[in-house]
Amino acid sequence: MLRLRVGGQRRAARRFSAPGAYNASLALEVRARGGAIYAYAYAFDVTVKHVRREIRRLTDADRGRFLDALQLMYSTPQDVGEALYGPKFKSGNYLVRKHLYGAASKDCDHWHDDAGVAPRRK
Repeated sequence: MLRLRVGGQRRAARRFSAPGAYNASLALEVRARGGAIYAYAYAFDVTVKHVRREIRRLTDADRGRFLDALQLMYSTPQDVGEALYGPKFKSGNYLVRKHLYGAASKDCDHWHDDAGVAPRRK
C-alpha cells in the first residue's frame, strides 16, 4: 500500500495487487486563500516486492515450490549451484556462514534486529 499524506489531512492511497514495476503519479490542486489555484503533479516509479509471507497462508503449490527451493539451496554445494544457476546462487552453507559471521560476534549481533535468517519463527 502506497500512502501519501498532504497537509496532514488529505491522503492518496494505492494498493498494488502483484509484485512488479509500476509508474505512479500524484496530481494535487491547492486553492489559496485569495482564490488562486495551484496545480502540482509528481510522477515516480514504484517497485513492489513480496518480502515475507506467512508459510501457513501459502497455497499448496506455492508452499511446495518454497520447500523444494529450500531443499535445493541446503543440499547444493556453492560451486555446483553457481555452475547450474549462475553467479548469484547462494548455498545453504554460504548463508549459514554469513549469518554466523554477522550474528555470532561477541561485540555486536548484526542480524537479529528482525532481519534474521529466512525462514524463522516469531
